[in-house]
Amino acid sequence: MNKPRIIGVLCAGVFSFITLPSQAALISVLGGQAYYDDQLDITWAQDANINGLMDWNTANAWAAGLTIAGVGGWRLP
Repeated sequence: MNKPRIIGVLCAGVFSFITLPSQAALISVLGGQAYYDDQLDITWAQDANINGLMDWNTANAWAAGLTIAGVGGWRLP
């Protein structure tokens, strides 16, 4: 195989993974205030802008103290 063909085959393999459909189910939890992703085994807050614009350090400190419907232990992605 020549070099351009190898690169083409590798690119085709990589792009085939990108186009696969997602199988995740987002399940509403905590009274609709969050969603559980059963594929990643994580829970997302319903409101992505829950506390407005913050810098990284402020956001990390805020997330560490966040409680939604009595559930804590939140972190940033």
